[in-house]
Amino acid sequence: GEDAFSNLAQEYSVNSLTIPNSVAKIGSGAFYNCGIAKLTFTNSVKTINSGAFSNSGIVEVDFIGSVTDWCSISFSASDINPMLGVERFCINGELMTSVTIPGNVTGVKSYTFVTAPNLTSVVFEAGVKTINSNAFYNCSAISEITISKGVTRISSNAFYKCSSLIRINYNGTIEDWNEITKDGNWDNGSGNYIIYCTDGTITKNGIINQYDYNRLNTKERNSAPLLIKAIDIPLKNGIINL
Repeated sequence: GEDAFSNLAQEYSVNSLTIPNSVAKIGSGAFYNCGIAKLTFTNSVKTINSGAFSNSGIVEVDFIGSVTDWCSISFSASDINPMLGVERFCINGELMTSVTIPGNVTGVKSYTFVTAPNLTSVVFEAGVKTINSNAFYNCSAISEITISKGVTRISSNAFYKCSSLIRINYNGTIEDWNEITKDGNWDNGSGNYIIYCTDGTITKNGIINQYDYNRLNTKERNSAPLLIKAIDIPLKNGIINL
């Protein structure tokens, strides 16, 4: 219930808390100011209300379930997600340094991976349509993202302060990328990334290098933007003739 164990840290030191798989809802302020070092809970939890873990100093979260299960939880604000401010986020005991969002997750909800501390790469499989606002809020370690052609919308601040982001792999053309609806500040505070499309690259500030990707060999495909910059091949109708 609400405030069920709030301020527990004033009397006890809680090293580890495991929420049983019979629990479906964690009420508002339930573990407020509890000084929890490690939190473990399962995919039985569907709802976490406001301030449930606020000021609890959680160091590690271990979620028992799948990525799909984690993405099914709704977080209406950043402070509802127990991941906020932790040092380690694990799924089934495995430290999440990379995550693949499966195609059965059609939309990544707001604040789903807020401040995920160890996450360096994200893959969105075919079937994912939307990346909602603040989904990867302040994930400062993310350096690479792979986005499927099926994504149709990236909402505001989806990758807010992903300051290490340098590469976005996109399996569509430059034209396809430009057709994605991108809300204002979707990449606010991100790194100076380059988007690698199937027919060229786009820098964060919109500079396009276009090339005939299908005519490159494997080695050339991996270094195509660098190759183009180095040898300065002239463009004809926006396509490089190799």
